[in-house]
Amino acid sequence: MSDVSDKAATAWRPVRVAIVALWLCAVVAFFGSHAKALIPPIQEVAGISVWALLSKAEQAQHPLADIVRRVLDGAFGEQPAWKVPMLVNGLRKEPLRATLTGYTEFDPGCTTRTAWGSRVRLGIVAADRRYWGPGSVIWIGPPISQTMIVEDVGSAIKGPHRFDVCLAGDPAAARALGVQRNIVYVPLHREPTRRHWSQKPTKWHPPIWKPGIPAPGSETQMTKVEPAPS
Repeated sequence: MSDVSDKAATAWRPVRVAIVALWLCAVVAFFGSHAKALIPPIQEVAGISVWALLSKAEQAQHPLADIVRRVLDGAFGEQPAWKVPMLVNGLRKEPLRATLTGYTEFDPGCTTRTAWGSRVRLGIVAADRRYWGPGSVIWIGPPISQTMIVEDVGSAIKGPHRFDVCLAGDPAAARALGVQRNIVYVPLHREPTRRHWSQKPTKWHPPIWKPGIPAPGSETQMTKVEPAPS
C-alpha cells in the first residue's frame, strides 16, 4: 500500500511544481506590469540617494517631505514620468511664501485659452512673466496642495510670489478661494522668462530629471520659511 502511495505522490510532484511555477509567473507578470506605480522610478537624484535626501528633508520639516514619501509609497497611484523626479529635486529647494487668487475662463477678460495658447484647465497657474517663463513648475501647499504648471499670465499678477490658480469651470470655487496670503510654495523648475510667449509645443511636458543631472535652479538650502514681501 505504501508503494502505491509513494508512486502516486511521485506522479503528482511535477504537476505541483508546474502549478507553483505558473503562480510565480503570474505574480511576476502582475508586479512587472505595475512596476511604475509600485517601485520608485528613481533611486538617486544628482548622485544622492532618494531615501537619504528624503530623510534629511523630513528632519528639516520640508513641506514636500510628506508628499514625496506618499508618492513613493504609491498613495497617489501612477504619476507622470516627469513629476516624481521633479518633486524629489524639490526637497533641495527652499520653501517660499506666495499670495494666491483663483480664476476661471468665465472671469472678465478671460478666454478658454492661456497666454501660451493652451487650453484653460485645472493644474495650471498664471504668473508674472517677468519672473516665470512658460512651462515653469511649482508646488503649492494647502489649500491647493498640488503641482502646478505656469501657462498663463494676468495684468493683476505682479511679483515673483504672486499666482492665480486656474479653477476651470468653477467660478464659485474661485470666489471661495478669495485672496490667500502667506501660502507655502516650492519652485520646482523655472523656465527662462520671455516677453512674448510663443505657442505651446505639441505634446510638451516638463523636463524629466535623471540620476546624475544636477537639480535645476539655485534654491538648494532647506532654510526656515519666511513670508515673502507683499
